[in-house]
Amino acid sequence: MKKWVVLLLACIVCVSTFAQESVYISASGNSRNSGLSEEEPVGSFFSALLVAGGRSINRITVIGTLDVNSERSAAARREVFRLFSLSSDELLITGKPNASEAERAVLSAKGSGKNTVLITSGRIRFEHIDIADGEGNGEGDGVGNGIGLHFFEGTQVTLGPGAVVRNNPGAGIFFAEATCIIDGGEVSNNSPNLGILVVENGELILRNGTISSNMSISRRPGAGVMIGNGGRFTMSGGTITRNLATAGGGGVFVDSGGQFTMLGGNIMDNVGTYYRGMEQLGGGGVVVANGGRFDQTGGSVHSNNRESLIRLPHPDIVREQGALGSNLPPNR
Repeated sequence: MKKWVVLLLACIVCVSTFAQESVYISASGNSRNSGLSEEEPVGSFFSALLVAGGRSINRITVIGTLDVNSERSAAARREVFRLFSLSSDELLITGKPNASEAERAVLSAKGSGKNTVLITSGRIRFEHIDIADGEGNGEGDGVGNGIGLHFFEGTQVTLGPGAVVRNNPGAGIFFAEATCIIDGGEVSNNSPNLGILVVENGELILRNGTISSNMSISRRPGAGVMIGNGGRFTMSGGTITRNLATAGGGGVFVDSGGQFTMLGGNIMDNVGTYYRGMEQLGGGGVVVANGGRFDQTGGSVHSNNRESLIRLPHPDIVREQGALGSNLPPNR
């Protein structure tokens, strides 16, 4: 009996060790390293993806800040980091939880003049890492240069605990024909375009997390989230707050052909300055355009400037329950 207990414990240890197996990457690393320990990290994401794919490892641990200097292959691309997963399993890209400031995981495009991250295939989850500092003028290409996180064509991206997309001028996140899940992550301080743009059969799911302090000060509406033609957004939890849009829809803008389903969560303290002629209507919370759809069965839209919900001509709005709370003056 004792022998079987020892064997069982040994198996548990082996399974636990295998589950934690990771490829390590650091700006101070080297492509000649194995990448299989924190003491021997590789020095670029290209190397890390090769090692992970070759050994069927589904975890990459980032130590410190990576930028255009570590990604030499980015010279001919529009983004600094090009990520992919060929496995059917989800690839976790994570920093070290509770890392020191020096070891906080950051994927940065600072100094590159490029977008930050492009994901071309697979299912990828981010935790305890910043995706930051895309560079560009925030104009052109429909959404602008300087996108933080861009993906399409069947990919699935999850922002888990500690994942932050910040300080990107084109858009924090821009995707089509793909799925983005926010489950503990944060999209914040992206300006001058917006936080998240979802179009063309893209699906955004907010379960838990925050979309905050994004600004759209161009002519594009929707500072927190803009749902374009064919895009879908389901919100069951989390918070959309303190976003500012000079063209309306500080929290969420639902364009023609877009659909927003609100099951829970809070949209609050957002500011929009939508005008009809010379009349300022506000629209800090949610603006639904002609041909857009908003279904609210839970959650709360409150404490936004002036009108929390603006219906442009002929939208499709269904409210079974949930709250539209008091609003603040337009000059807030």
